[in-house]
Amino acid sequence: MKVSYQPLFNLLVSKKILPKQLIEDGVISESTMIEIAKGEYLPSEVQEKICRYLDCNVYEILRHVDDEK
Repeated sequence: MKVSYQPLFNLLVSKKILPKQLIEDGVISESTMIEIAKGEYLPSEVQEKICRYLDCNVYEILRHVDDEK
């Protein structure tokens, strides 16, 4: 199963936060942002850091999508 971080980007827009702000505030690294953009699965520790920063739960930053058959 693949992961989509579109909910994260939607949440950032609604909170008026640019994705680079997560990097500048030390929440994630640039390489992690690249992984997010590629839809790679992030360790739960990283998901938790993002959620704490945005005051949300994990289901607000990602969704699982079916693999193409």
